[in-house]
Amino acid sequence: MKGLKIASRYAKALIDIAKEQNSLDRISEDMRLIYDSCKANHELLVFLRSPVINNDKKQAILKEIFASSVSEVTMKFLDIITSKNREMLIPLIADSFISQYKLLRNIHTAEIVTAVPMDETLRSEVLNLVKKYTHTEVELREKVNPEILGGYVLTMEDKQDDTSLRTKLNKLKRSFNEYHLS
Repeated sequence: MKGLKIASRYAKALIDIAKEQNSLDRISEDMRLIYDSCKANHELLVFLRSPVINNDKKQAILKEIFASSVSEVTMKFLDIITSKNREMLIPLIADSFISQYKLLRNIHTAEIVTAVPMDETLRSEVLNLVKKYTHTEVELREKVNPEILGGYVLTMEDKQDDTSLRTKLNKLKRSFNEYHLS
């Protein structure tokens, strides 16, 4: 819990710096890259958490990994975090930054689950419909689950639209069983 509070404060400070330098969107992309890299690479997390590796080595390796992909402001921020022995919080800071950025920009996240991957045309249509319905910017996360058989399951905040074939078949099955029992 304490780590979350600290991460939130560092993220807020980075947002303030990014606003001052008119680089909020760029640094948001950097934080997304860092977060995704940490999420996808267990070895990176182990490295960041290692008490055996000194700060200079961690700073050098973080530069090696991210310097060509992120802004100078983001690299300086990573150096500061590492020099203060807070590098194990980098994934939490990035996640907190992304959340605060979305709140600031009024961006909501919708998740859609389909039986097969969507093509670009369908993705665009779904995104436009959700934006029209919510009157906000929307980030669409896609998942593929062949078990839903067809249709989709769209979830945004506390709302869900389940048009999956699997759900419809299950409802039909329950209805049929209730009919036979009565």
